Amino acid sequence: MSGSTPFLRRLQSIVPLKDKAVLDIGCGEGLWTKELAHHCRRVVAIDPDRTALRTALKNNGADNISYAHGRAERIAFPNASFDAVVFAKSFHHVPPKSMPRALDEALRVTKPKGCLVFIELGWAGSFYEAELQFGCDHDDIRTIKAYAYQLMLSERRMKEIAEWTEVLSYQYRSLQEFIDNEQPRRGTRPEWKRFLARHRQRLTAEERINVFRKRR
Repeated sequence: MSGSTPFLRRLQSIVPLKDKAVLDIGCGEGLWTKELAHHCRRVVAIDPDRTALRTALKNNGADNISYAHGRAERIAFPNASFDAVVFAKSFHHVPPKSMPRALDEALRVTKPKGCLVFIELGWAGSFYEAELQFGCDHDDIRTIKAYAYQLMLSERRMKEIAEWTEVLSYQYRSLQEFIDNEQPRRGTRPEWKRFLARHRQRLTAEERINVFRKRR
């Protein structure tokens, strides 16, 4: 991932980030945070995992990035603090019962006419096939992702201005790397090996991007 990726070029054509303040919710180890920082005036990144934040600060720091411990459901910033809010593959990690509250908070800290960006893995590609066949993801995660998607689309305080998909690829150097990273819960080693061989050790996944504008 780099600042010249098609994703960032397209996002900036819709949401100009230069001179903007951006909140990255659920930043994890800061990979997306660092990329966003190349194009923004300031990025504030929050995550509930203190260990991930320490890694982010060590490996993905920059002068215009600040990291803070925090949860999507309770954002410790004043109203209308940010020009844009980003959930980079993090919204589905919010407990379903707390998702409406997290969306309330994201909208609260977004400036009028500001933007909210949601990036999530979709439901197409060989990576998704592996999830279904080998239980690489919990069954309820797919239900949660679908609920999160419907929740954002039904929110009347924001208007969708763009949606598109991109294809990601995951290259596995060995069967063990696949097992360690994806933790399959069904099937056997020979079955996993055959599956990877059929796809030449490279699995593809659909990534869906939704961009909304806060109405007021």
